[in-house]
Amino acid sequence: MIVPETLFEKYVEMRQSGNDIESVQQKLRAEVIQGLNRDQRNRLAKDCLRWERDRTIVQLTPEQEKAVQQATLTTTVKIRFCSACDSPNADGFTLCQVCNEPLAVEIDETQETTAVALMGSHTYYDSQSQVVLKIAHTKEQLRLQPQISPTGLKIGRSSTNFSADVDLDPFEGGSYGVSRGHAIIRFDKDNQRLIIVDTGSTNGTFLNGVKLPKHMESTLSNGDELKLGKMCFRVKIK
Repeated sequence: MIVPETLFEKYVEMRQSGNDIESVQQKLRAEVIQGLNRDQRNRLAKDCLRWERDRTIVQLTPEQEKAVQQATLTTTVKIRFCSACDSPNADGFTLCQVCNEPLAVEIDETQETTAVALMGSHTYYDSQSQVVLKIAHTKEQLRLQPQISPTGLKIGRSSTNFSADVDLDPFEGGSYGVSRGHAIIRFDKDNQRLIIVDTGSTNGTFLNGVKLPKHMESTLSNGDELKLGKMCFRVKIK
């Protein structure tokens, strides 16, 4: 008999062995579908998310851990249940993370949860601030002020059908897996912080080694490592 605890142990073992989240989900997919009911799948998903969060926090420095504890934030997580396999998926995914079937638009269930800023200390950002993205492979710097646009700055690669506010094509963005419309950086005036959102990129957006869920806000702080696909930046806020 398959129980969530057994699959959770397998998940942790494979993640600690160096497998990424998507490959682990792929390997466990059949056992999850065949062996767990809806409530058990929901519990397993929560346990895995909590483990990923705690794992990231443990890797922070003592100073960052203290800052994280002081910068907890409350957010609403919307859950979509897959009509094919009945598995829970966080809002923002277009395909079920268990069976890979398209997800319906309707939201079946919502829950309140407390999340912590996984990416380190929260850096104060105001209308006079500037964010500098230092490109790792070229050492060049992009100086940006997202606050000049109410919707933020679109980061990606410009084409005939898409205009990126920050075009990474001149910096070999295509070779490093940057999507045309990869992400948006914007100023959150109410909370005096800088936000990044993956807008549905093919190769993902990573903050301090953690892959960000698509279409969900994450805080950018001074000293963060940001990766768009395989293109790496160091974040400086002035």
